[in-house]
Amino acid sequence: METLGLSSERQQGDNLFQRLFWPTIREQEDVDLLGYQSFWLCFVLAVFSLLGIFSGSFYAVLALIGAFLYLGGACGVRQRSVTAACLMFALYLLNTLQILILAPGLGFFMLVRFVLLALLGANIRGTILAAKWRSHSQSEVDINETRTATKFGDKIANQMPPVVWPYMKWYFIPLASIAVVGMLVVDIAAAVQPRREIPAQTPPPSATYTVEPHG
Repeated sequence: METLGLSSERQQGDNLFQRLFWPTIREQEDVDLLGYQSFWLCFVLAVFSLLGIFSGSFYAVLALIGAFLYLGGACGVRQRSVTAACLMFALYLLNTLQILILAPGLGFFMLVRFVLLALLGANIRGTILAAKWRSHSQSEVDINETRTATKFGDKIANQMPPVVWPYMKWYFIPLASIAVVGMLVVDIAAAVQPRREIPAQTPPPSATYTVEPHG
């Protein structure tokens, strides 16, 4: 197990910030840990998107599509798909830009989105490094056989993606690509469209009263 880099004692050379945003790939366990945290990031985004079903009929459909895309992306990045990682980053980036254009100045909410966007960007680097690491590894290791399933969270992140992703990718990749193109068109249209200035409302003329003398 030590030879394959799958020992239970993980090297803690990186601090928390570096492990999240700029992880170092030293061994097989680093690769799998990166995919694990990437899976949960996309999974949480899928749950938040699913909450949009309570916003109305039209937005409920968009919420279901968004939840499907984020769930597919979660399974894809867990299985080290660079395509899935890039599509997830593109979707979240375009959605963030759309919010900035249509509703600027949201403060803390946008700060959280930028942090999540940075994490999704780190997913791309991580999946590329994982692919390179595996291609240069002399030992051929089945990534699915080395994952544990002792905890409930491990069962979701370790057992579901290998089963779901081989079938889900045929729907996820085309649908996510269409969504990226559609959101790009919407963002460009919103950016170039001149904003309507609300005309200043003139106050109504003040009423004047004339008092005539009687007599």
